Amino acid sequence: MKTISRFLSYCDSYGMLPRGERIMCAVSGGSDSTAMLCMLMEAAPERELQIEAAHFNHRLRGEESDRDEEFVREFCLERGIPLHSGSGDVAAVSDKTGKGIEETARKLRYEFLESAARRSGCGAVATGHTADDNAETVIMNLLRGSGARGLAGIPPRRGSIIRPVLCFTRSELRGYLAEKGVGYVEDSTNEDRAYTRNRIRLEVMPVIRELNPSCAGDILSACELLRRDDAFLDGLAVDYLAAGPVGKIDAGSLCALPLPVASRVIRLAAPGDTELTRERIETVLEFAKSGRSGTAVQLPGGFEARLDQGILSFSRSADACKIERFDLKPGKTDIPGTRWTVSCSYRRAEPGDTCTKYRFAVKGGCTDLNIRSRQEKDALTLKYRGGTRTLKKLFIEARIPVRERGLVPVLASGPRAIAVPGFGIDEHFRAKAGECAYIINFSEE
Repeated sequence: MKTISRFLSYCDSYGMLPRGERIMCAVSGGSDSTAMLCMLMEAAPERELQIEAAHFNHRLRGEESDRDEEFVREFCLERGIPLHSGSGDVAAVSDKTGKGIEETARKLRYEFLESAARRSGCGAVATGHTADDNAETVIMNLLRGSGARGLAGIPPRRGSIIRPVLCFTRSELRGYLAEKGVGYVEDSTNEDRAYTRNRIRLEVMPVIRELNPSCAGDILSACELLRRDDAFLDGLAVDYLAAGPVGKIDAGSLCALPLPVASRVIRLAAPGDTELTRERIETVLEFAKSGRSGTAVQLPGGFEARLDQGILSFSRSADACKIERFDLKPGKTDIPGTRWTVSCSYRRAEPGDTCTKYRFAVKGGCTDLNIRSRQEKDALTLKYRGGTRTLKKLFIEARIPVRERGLVPVLASGPRAIAVPGFGIDEHFRAKAGECAYIINFSEE
């Protein structure tokens, strides 16, 4: 089959290239992404595609990184392809966050690609992953002890990300470029055996290829079978969750499910930004079997799995439900992680500014106004309460759930709490009508 016909057939099998689509093509300048860009340009007239390119300079290889960027710029200029260029100090971000270089580079690159696609109105971002990349990924995941999802390799598409040359090996793409007389650049770090992926590509894959010359394609086929099985099991888990109340799982029926389905129920039910390893999922399942009502197990990202009267649920842990202290500034501010908004202005207080539990006139002499969560020993002197009460007692009397108390905003002057929406302002800090004051207004969506 002719290369471009095979390319289109593969793309069509996954609905990657709908007619008239605008596609952002991630181009590093290497052989894989360059060949992908050429194939997309070759297919563009027939499919009425609009192709744009994006290049991200990771600033990791000095002059070589700049050389790659210049190559892509010249390549696109010669062919009239719109190019979006971006860069990021991957090493600096890696040091700051404590994440690895490869993980940080991937995160910054995809953030740039998706941002460029949104700005340009592109419906998809195309990346140049090949069958060889997929085989290397499968072996890496196998060595880590991954389950079916990891062993299913690189998906042909995920959301707006498409991988139109995943069915080609690297040598096939280089052969295509040679036929077209198109050059590309080489990344010298691809020879650095300090990286696990490079060692697999340079040392492990040649041995496997001796045993099976078509191993990359055969592994790709096996991955497709695993993805089908995984999708089927996911479907069973989705059906199970859809049959019950939203956000609540009957622990007894969960534990009666086959383990592959129960594991997927846990993974699907957990909050979207919670990364659950196999060990974590097994911990949650054992917890569900325990029947320890009124207790919880902690999960990554500040979440917890809680068991109450046989019902398993996921929520933010009490420790994670807190407002990070920030200085109050003039104007309107959304309080992060809550439904609250606070506004601040400075003027003479009017009678209406001093008589509600959500609008406060704070004496103009107060300094270092800030918003935060309740702290131990915080207290307010409230006239309608007949004296001083701790916020802990006020929250208990108001029956605010423990895990929600940290999300009630506290207005403070320096370290001292002076007002809480819904409860009022401390009498020592209340401004009188006619006095210069900070007018603080809280509202909840």
